[in-house]
Amino acid sequence: MEIKRIQDEPITAPEMERVKNQIVAQKVRDLQSISLRADMLNMYFTYYGKTDHLNEELEVYLQITEKDLQETAIKFLSNKNRVLLVYLPDVN
Repeated sequence: MEIKRIQDEPITAPEMERVKNQIVAQKVRDLQSISLRADMLNMYFTYYGKTDHLNEELEVYLQITEKDLQETAIKFLSNKNRVLLVYLPDVN
């Protein structure tokens, strides 16, 4: 239901601002832990070949627009890109 809403109309500016604030707050919390900071530096070096991606990542998130989010939902969150799994427990 929520995915369909995002596909049909972009989220509001206040919703987008709230999500961006949550992302910033989570990044700040992550950086307060030495072990999480070390894990992040290791991950950035492994994936991007540079540890300073830590300083760039937040800016990438903050540049995402409501339209970007809507276009991504339309492109990737369609019925053709999903798998429906029905799990039936063993009754024996």
